Amino acid sequence: MFDILSSLLFTSVVISALILSYKLEKDWTTPIFLVLIWIFIFIVGDVWYSFYSKNYGPGESVRFYLSENQLGTAANIWMIATIMMLLGYYINNKQ
Repeated sequence: MFDILSSLLFTSVVISALILSYKLEKDWTTPIFLVLIWIFIFIVGDVWYSFYSKNYGPGESVRFYLSENQLGTAANIWMIATIMMLLGYYINNKQ
């Protein structure tokens, strides 16, 4: 249960950040928007792949099993890092 909630929360934070960034910047080619697209494609995609397959990657299913606590913790850490990156970017740009 922890893994699905964390995955949903992380996905919603990244989508909200994409919408907010586009509304504030009025341009999709800004560095923050491009980094958020990268996070959405690779990190959110990896979180959902790991959620459905329950392993770290296609070649690692035999050796490493992924527990729900590990996936939930990783999603929460990435969510906090994304929020801190957004705060740092917009605080730095206001000056």
